[in-house]
Order: sequence, then C-alpha cells, then structure tokens
Amino acid sequence: MALVHALRFINSIEGDSALQARITAANWDTKVVLLEGAARGFLFTSAEFQTALDQKFGVLSEETLANAAGGKSEDAGNDKHPNPPPGQTDERGVWSPPPGDVSGNSCLFGWRG
Repeated sequence: MALVHALRFINSIEGDSALQARITAANWDTKVVLLEGAARGFLFTSAEFQTALDQKFGVLSEETLANAAGGKSEDAGNDKHPNPPPGQTDERGVWSPPPGDVSGNSCLFGWRG
C-alpha cells in the first residue's frame, strides 16, 4: 500500500506547482519529500519513493548513462548539426548566423586566403 501512496504522491507533485517549488527548493531532500507526503496523507519510506520513481520514469542503464555523458554513440561522427553553415538554410528554409556572429560576416568565413 505504501508504494501506491508514493505513486499517488508523485502524481500529486506533477499537478501542484507550489508543491513542486517547495520540493525543488529543498533539492528533493528525502526528509522534505517524506514530510510533504505525510502532510498530504501519503505515508511511504524513502526506499518506496525511489521504487515508485523508478516505476514511473524508468531506470537508465550504465551503458545509457555512459553514452549520455559524452561516451560512444551510434550517431558519433556524423555531420548533422541543428544550425546550418553560414549562408545556407536548413530544411525549413531558415538561415541563422554562426554563434557569436550577429553580422553574418565572421572573420573565419569571410577570409579569402
């Protein structure tokens, strides 16, 4: 039953911006989470809360974490980039200057060496 309470509390957090703010301000401190839950009639332990989070949002594998932190990827080395090169447009026809160059005349791209 406590796991059900933890899952219901997680759902209540999603719908209550004031509660979200209090828990976020406390950096999701376990004591704060348990106290806020108890104040709303949801009784559960920190282990049950963690299990409920894992059930609701899933658990990342070690391999996924290693890849997410700049590790290997099947996509590594491709030349796809969300910003097209200067003077070119993306598939939507939108042009954007390179980062830091608001004029569109970057010294690197304007050089005719």
